Amino acid sequence: IIKVGLRICKSLAKRMVLEPLPFYQFAQIARVGVEDLQLYLDRGMLQAPRRRRGRRGSTAFHQEHLDRLHFIRRALAYGFSLEQIAQFVNTERMMTCKDIHQLTLSQIEALRRGGGLADPTAAALERLLGTCNGRSGRKDCQILAALAKEDE
Repeated sequence: IIKVGLRICKSLAKRMVLEPLPFYQFAQIARVGVEDLQLYLDRGMLQAPRRRRGRRGSTAFHQEHLDRLHFIRRALAYGFSLEQIAQFVNTERMMTCKDIHQLTLSQIEALRRGGGLADPTAAALERLLGTCNGRSGRKDCQILAALAKEDE
């Protein structure tokens, strides 16, 4: 257990927030730059912090914010752009599993064009694509599930 003035615990290579955190502390715990955190908020990729109960005008980040950051990091590691990730998490757009499957296929093609057939990111993304038939509901999309999954 690591203490930084707050209770946190290590879980499968990521630290989980057990108490609400203000902006700068959240960035530090999440190991993300303040500029990146602000960019994710501005682009709507990260949900706005919630008001803290009993604290007028005070907002804080919670576990769902850390989970979303984890999703963003995994998607970036698979080579998705910030714009594509924003589409994945946009609840108003509600991409279907078929849309996500098609976007993933397009991303593989783009990576292959840029890095050739031996591109390791494209190969990893291709394996991910193989887990999804593109016909499930968004809730059951294996691509989104893999991006949201905790590291093992």
